[in-house]
Amino acid sequence: MMTTGKKNLKLILIYMLPAVVIYSFFSVIPIALAVIYSFFEWTGGRTSGFIWFQNYGELLFNPDFWNAFKNNVIFVIGSCIGQIGIGFIFSLFLISRDFKLKKLFQGALFIPCLMAPLVVGFIWIQVYNSRFGLLYMIFNSLGIDFMLQDWLGNPKIVIYSLLIPHIWQWIGFYVIVFLAAFQALPESVLEVAEIDGATGFKKTKYIIIPLLRDTIKVSLILCISGTMKVFDHIFIMTGGGPGRASEVLSLYVYNNTFTNFRFGYGSAGSVTILIISLGIIYIVKILLTGKEYNV
Repeated sequence: MMTTGKKNLKLILIYMLPAVVIYSFFSVIPIALAVIYSFFEWTGGRTSGFIWFQNYGELLFNPDFWNAFKNNVIFVIGSCIGQIGIGFIFSLFLISRDFKLKKLFQGALFIPCLMAPLVVGFIWIQVYNSRFGLLYMIFNSLGIDFMLQDWLGNPKIVIYSLLIPHIWQWIGFYVIVFLAAFQALPESVLEVAEIDGATGFKKTKYIIIPLLRDTIKVSLILCISGTMKVFDHIFIMTGGGPGRASEVLSLYVYNNTFTNFRFGYGSAGSVTILIISLGIIYIVKILLTGKEYNV
């Protein structure tokens, strides 16, 4: 029996080896190198100097970093409310027996998820265009010209204008996640709840949401981790402007690394983003950890 167990273990390790090598090459090693480079004053050349925690000190006392962090926090909160909240509401409509054309709506909601963020950025540049964009045509035809804005040029609203495309792209993903979770719910519990008079909002609040606690937790973790590294469509639509009004952490690190050629400082920024992301995810996990609902 011991010999058979050892053979099975060796076989498992052999099968796992390619995946472990690929994962290490593309994830573990780059993270380790980023941590090492973050302690050096390195501009990409051969020479570099070990400077201990100076990069981290400069990072933490740089107001531009905290401005980017503030924008990321806005994105995280807005994405969690928008993507998960709207996705959950849409999924409730799609499981309704009275809702028609369910497959059509599921496909329409999921199409943006298949688009590259760069494509999404180009699409929404046209939507926001102040001369011939979709919003301009809608507001102009309705006679509400006072609603017209320079959506991507106004520092006060640009970050919220960029948040909308990000929410729009990923709503469909969370609709699919919740629809899959709904299929795993015990129908007997839902039927008993309806018999007892728990319908509509009460049914959702007291039955469905508690049963989907784990799904909501996973969705929040995915949403936070994805939003903390948001980059593509912001880079295309504004490049972080006007000024630094729409600069997020990933864009801040990119500019310092590849525009200012401060690879050591950029590595410190990348490591800091990773630590912040893990911290936020851990806090969310703790807050959502409660009693289990057994059925």
